[in-house]
Amino acid sequence: MDCKQVRELLPWHLNGTLEDSEKKKISEHLATCSECRRELVETRFAGRAHGAHLPTEVLLGRAHGVESPTWDRQLIDSHLESCEECSQLSQILEHSRLLRDAAQAPLAFKPRSASSRRSWRYLAVAAGLAAVLSGAGWFSAWQELRSRNLESASRQASLEDEVQRLADQNQNLQQLADSGRQAQDRVRQLEQRLTAPRLNTPVFDLFPGDPTLRGVDDEGTLTISQGTKVVTLTLNPQSLDAHATYDVEIRDASGQAILSLPGLLPQKPEDYFAFAVSADSLPEGTLSLILFGVDAGRRTQLETFRMKVRR
Repeated sequence: MDCKQVRELLPWHLNGTLEDSEKKKISEHLATCSECRRELVETRFAGRAHGAHLPTEVLLGRAHGVESPTWDRQLIDSHLESCEECSQLSQILEHSRLLRDAAQAPLAFKPRSASSRRSWRYLAVAAGLAAVLSGAGWFSAWQELRSRNLESASRQASLEDEVQRLADQNQNLQQLADSGRQAQDRVRQLEQRLTAPRLNTPVFDLFPGDPTLRGVDDEGTLTISQGTKVVTLTLNPQSLDAHATYDVEIRDASGQAILSLPGLLPQKPEDYFAFAVSADSLPEGTLSLILFGVDAGRRTQLETFRMKVRR
């Protein structure tokens, strides 16, 4: 089977009306011929646009008994059995031919009569109806194709919007992941600093009403040497009433609070408090450390500790 024969049979190959032997030959030919495969794609598109109907000239030839040089009569009859529109159009054209033949028969013997003119009118009406039906078929197919194109365009636009939304969401997740990794690195750094050994850290024991008893010079002043990062303080109250938790507030000489340490618990069994503060948070001068007992958010002042700081 050559290319010409294959291309003539492609519409029926697509609508499944060919014999099995012909289907096999066409399939074998398409497997080796790129030109016919391209023709198959174009035929499929044309078939969707017009429903793979028979050309009007083929139906006119059949109505007038003229064989088509390119269309097999058996294939035409097979298509008419499966296509209602082509079958109706073929019947109209056949009826139009019969009307025309009936109108032309007496013209060879007598002038055209009123009845013949009426017959010609019937023929014209039939031909016009055939044209209208054919045009309606094309218009209906065009409307359907246009509707499908619009639906496809709308679906494509929706898919593009969804792809953009997912891309934006992925970018946000990537940014969150980067921030999470940076936070984890920061936590690890802090953990390393907290767990690292601390050398030469000053320790000061404080008692109420007295200056420092240990770690001070003769004048009772706490000297924080250069390079000191952390200062550890211990508060030793004379007596300690039971409270849920305890707060310590450090104030400067003017009574302004400069540091607050909530949630302290006493060390047992001596009932003292130990905590470490940054050396930079302790300004020079006389400082007051006030101990509060805390119950249900209410603070009760217990004792006051004082110390002098010098750098």
